[in-house]
Amino acid sequence: MLSRILFYACLCVFSWQGIVSQQSGLSGFKIDGRLVDATSNQPIAHARVAIAPVTQRDAFTTMVTAEDGLFSFSGLKAGKYTLFAQAHGYIVHAFNQHDQYSSSIAVGENVNSSGLLFRLDKENTIDGTITDEAGEPVRNAQITLYQTGIAGGSQGTRARTHGLTNDLGNYHLGHLPAGDYIISVEAMVWYAQRPQHRVAYTFTNSSQGSGFSRNAFGNTAVGTDPPSSQPETPNPLDVAYPLTFFPGVTEPGSAGVIHLTRGEKYIADLTLQPRPAVHLKLPAAGSPESPASYRLERKMLDGATQGVTAEIRNLPSGEVEIEGVAPGQYTLITELHRPAEPGSRKVASADAASAREINAVANDVMDEGKMMSFAAVKAKLLFEPGAAAANRSYLLLYDFKTRKNIFELIPADGEIEFKQTVPPGNYELSINGNGSSFIRSITATGAKVYGRTVMIRGTVPVKLEITISKGQGRITGVALRDGQPLAGVMIVAVPSDPVHNQVLFRRDQSDSDGTFTLPNVVPGNYTVLAIENGWDLQWLKPEVLKPYLAQGEAVQVQQNGKYELKLKAQ
Repeated sequence: MLSRILFYACLCVFSWQGIVSQQSGLSGFKIDGRLVDATSNQPIAHARVAIAPVTQRDAFTTMVTAEDGLFSFSGLKAGKYTLFAQAHGYIVHAFNQHDQYSSSIAVGENVNSSGLLFRLDKENTIDGTITDEAGEPVRNAQITLYQTGIAGGSQGTRARTHGLTNDLGNYHLGHLPAGDYIISVEAMVWYAQRPQHRVAYTFTNSSQGSGFSRNAFGNTAVGTDPPSSQPETPNPLDVAYPLTFFPGVTEPGSAGVIHLTRGEKYIADLTLQPRPAVHLKLPAAGSPESPASYRLERKMLDGATQGVTAEIRNLPSGEVEIEGVAPGQYTLITELHRPAEPGSRKVASADAASAREINAVANDVMDEGKMMSFAAVKAKLLFEPGAAAANRSYLLLYDFKTRKNIFELIPADGEIEFKQTVPPGNYELSINGNGSSFIRSITATGAKVYGRTVMIRGTVPVKLEITISKGQGRITGVALRDGQPLAGVMIVAVPSDPVHNQVLFRRDQSDSDGTFTLPNVVPGNYTVLAIENGWDLQWLKPEVLKPYLAQGEAVQVQQNGKYELKLKAQ
């Protein structure tokens, strides 16, 4: 069953709650077993093991394993329990865990909940020191750790965690499972100096789109001098660090892959090398009535984009100058903004945007790549009887290819205008936290719609009309092998058009008695599969799932429908 308890929350619970005395005499049911090392099968002593009813996941009962790794919980009521374990040097894990799924333990008459073998994997750690070209520690360097491999049904590279270096330049990344990892480092050069411009310029706030007068160091200007006619002398301290990957390269394709197995303590030291900062002059856009804002983004290893710290100022010549960034490839985004209405508290919203890929080579030297235009998107939600948007719910546009997620809060009237313009792409629509309500249909002007996917191209404004209904379905059942219940099986409900409806996939893992539950199934046609070793499959790819579909169970889910299946594990 899907475990919704954060592992670090469990750590806190284990640490603070300690050992809770067992209540006996309730029913006489019990859960017992042995905690062992996943590789050696050696027992793990003095580890904390905890259970909690699946209906009350914060009501932990905790005990410490004996020298032989044995644990036992007695006096339990019939039902299902989540089982967690924590041991020094091991990853905090739920029983039989895969991704965020695990198998709950069923307790009751004619159910065997004894003799469990609970395997824990040793944790891996990565430690290192970030230094500059002089061998001095780099403080507050931003560390991003990526993990590459198959997860969530697809092959890819995903950001796993972040960290900062301390005053000694040290960082620590712990609690890592076996896998392949990549490290990137972003930092500011502490001694960097920008040219001291003698004239105050207007800076543009990229998040608000409003201008304000500041000097080149961001301080409020109190006076100005006429601009100097003398050319500025290059400052040898006008430098910046490029985004750097372990073991010290700046090209993402050359990044080293750290392969961790079990219980490794890997050392990944890295030295940053400054480069002369780039200054780029661009023609100004916008007008006083429709001000422009600018921002630089870079594409990260996981396909997502990240804003780049840069100084952007307007020159007396009418040009825009970007400074303080290292040479490299970026996306320059220009947005024009509609002024807020007089007396309104609303921030001026984006009216139009464009983006151009640039390769900043040196001062005023850049190679321009393809030009992208953005679209303004509006949506109107139509609610059928009984349907409603939950409080503080959001309409989400998610591009599975680039992992770009654009969202907007749903107002009471259901009229949505995205403040952020939307780049071209294929976006699947969903509403988070919407209870039993679901998206029944989508129509669009200015874009094409296939299932839940909206294809946005160019700058044509997009208007969406989204019908919301109430009454999602529920699928329960049992996974079987040779007629017997089987635990730890991946259960997946595949929509009839998986290419354009990835948000409609539903997954679970069978519990100790083989049972599973797929809640919140949007009405439609599905094929439900039970795949015994499916956790490392790229199941989001139709060609990968195709061999399994023939042995699956077809289900036509109706509103509020409940379905009970018996699935043969494949």
